[in-house]
Parts: sequence; structure tokens; C-alpha cells
Amino acid sequence: MLTPADSDVELSYDERQKTLLDLWGFRCACDLCAAPKSVVAASDGRRRRIGELREQTLQAAMEKRYAEAIGTAEELVRVAEEEGITAHISDFWEILAKLHFNVWNLDRAARYVRLAIEEIDRYGAPGEAALQKLAVYNELLRDIARRKRHGR
Repeated sequence: MLTPADSDVELSYDERQKTLLDLWGFRCACDLCAAPKSVVAASDGRRRRIGELREQTLQAAMEKRYAEAIGTAEELVRVAEEEGITAHISDFWEILAKLHFNVWNLDRAARYVRLAIEEIDRYGAPGEAALQKLAVYNELLRDIARRKRHGR
């Protein structure tokens, strides 16, 4: 079974349909794709917003504007949850964990890493990819513990 995780989360309805048709030879008829146009349009708006927020978060983080990056990442999670994109939530929790780690907010960083791990446990991820993510998350938890023990 294919899910929204099989395509880019930021794609619009039309882009998702085209991708599925081109790659897999069919048009999706899931609940979202079969929904009224107003529902699909609202979903497309949330997905566009997710792309914008992801870009804004990345830009702010690269420029070390961590407070701004944290704010946009938190909104990113809210919009993704509203859209019901559970397959990507662990990635967004990871972003928040790393941002909080960078500003030494270690308790929040650990909380977000644990949320990312819980999401993988709850919804799964494809084989090797899940193992790699879990390894990254566990290493981040060890880094957080080291920082807590040794301070700055």
C-alpha cells in the first residue's frame, strides 16, 4: 500500500496524482484524494505551508537565529499534525531536538528526540531507514546526556 509518505509531503494534489500516475501507473483514490475540492484545496494550502516552514526553519538555523528557527519548527509540527502527516512527524521532532540541543535546552532536546523515537515505534519506517534514524536519535540522546554531565 502506498501512503503520502511515499511522495514528497509538500506536493499538491495535482502533483501527487501526476507522480503516482507517472511512477506507478495509477491515480490515487484515498479519502483525501476523493474528498471535495474545498478539502483538497485546504490540504494543498497546509502542504505548501509545510514547505515554506521547513525552508524558513532551515534558513534561520543556518544563520544561527535559533529562537526563530524553533518557532517556525514548532509551527511546522502543528501544521503537519493538522494535515495528518504522521509519517514525517519524527523528522520534524528531530529538527526541534537539534535546535534545542544547539541552544543548550537539553531537557527539551531530549523530549523531542523521545517523541521522534515514539513516532517511529508507533508508525514505523522502512527497514534500514528506520534503523539509521534510531541510531541517529540514540546518539543524540547520548550527546545530550554527556552535555548534562559535563556542562558547557
